[in-house]
Amino acid sequence: MNETANFVEAMPPAPAEPERAAAANQLPEARWEIIRFCVQLVKSLGVPGSVGEIFGYVFTSARPVTFEEIVSSLGISNGSASHGLRKLNRIGALNKIYVARDRRDHFIAESSLRRLFLGYLLENFSHHLSSQRERLAAMRSRYAEETDVRCGHLPERLDTLLNWLQLAGDAFTAAAQTLQAPTSAPLEN
Repeated sequence: MNETANFVEAMPPAPAEPERAAAANQLPEARWEIIRFCVQLVKSLGVPGSVGEIFGYVFTSARPVTFEEIVSSLGISNGSASHGLRKLNRIGALNKIYVARDRRDHFIAESSLRRLFLGYLLENFSHHLSSQRERLAAMRSRYAEETDVRCGHLPERLDTLLNWLQLAGDAFTAAAQTLQAPTSAPLEN
């Protein structure tokens, strides 16, 4: 049995706090199992578990869900739900849709792994690479003429870091282009 399966089985069937426990009883165990899987998955990517919980809830819903449904069904705070929904919208994991005669926002989950992965890459790596490149270039300029013998090797180290960032940027660009290319690869499912 793999580690993820062990983790899912080891988790309690429902959250411990009274309001969360009441909310947990509203959902079938099958949905909770998928929600817990989503929590574990996003945590492995460094994303808060509440974001995975929200995605898992929307993903397992047979119909579009509202903010209020997310809060009441999961027993989470408005702030936690709002933060999670913003993050999921930024990466394209959730989509807002129109529901006739209802002014509330309704959400459905993105089901394309290609779009999910690309959104995650763009949100978490793209802007970080460019800001770090600028930071290292500024440091390289500042220390190019370093006279302290204890720091004489630092310009070379900064060049190495700049090279690494360039390689990472190239790899990111190639991955993004591959994911955007229309193919019949199994990633679409």
